[in-house]
Amino acid sequence: MQTIDIEKVSDMQVPRPFQSLRQDEGIRAASNIWHSKMSSAPSGDRLRRFVDELGKKLKIQLRSDKSMSYPGANGISLRVSDLESDPTIRILLNDATAEGFLQERQHTPKTTSRGPSKKWYTHPILAPYYELTVAHTKEPLYLNIEELRRWLEKAKIIEPRKKVNTIKKSKSSQQKSLFDFETDL
Repeated sequence: MQTIDIEKVSDMQVPRPFQSLRQDEGIRAASNIWHSKMSSAPSGDRLRRFVDELGKKLKIQLRSDKSMSYPGANGISLRVSDLESDPTIRILLNDATAEGFLQERQHTPKTTSRGPSKKWYTHPILAPYYELTVAHTKEPLYLNIEELRRWLEKAKIIEPRKKVNTIKKSKSSQQKSLFDFETDL
């Protein structure tokens, strides 16, 4: 066991803590640098725009709670069954998670009727850029896949789903098949 020489300790200079404003500036600068590097990832521009839209919506959600009575919702929660129904959004979330822009976790929602869910938060280094809290003390923002899709379509991050043409052709304009024949009986 090593002994400590008390005389040498008293001569050591103990670093002073940074001023809080200087520390805050350093954290924000680091967050900005990480944000700027997002575009260099494969599909980075699209992923950056996706995470930017998510960050913007979550920031608005937090700021609109003037009383801060429920300062949560700094992440999102989606049903697993919803994710299976929309591969475009599932792939986007998976890619953003794989690149480290988002963090994904299993989510046990407050109500069991919601079913198995997953939740996503921005990576803690990006939270200052989006002005989000890092701590996840409250429930995430509960979304359905259609609402998230509307956000992303409006921001032109994903293409709108193709609408199925429900207009039926008149019988006379349809091509007849081998077994479509009319008889004069």
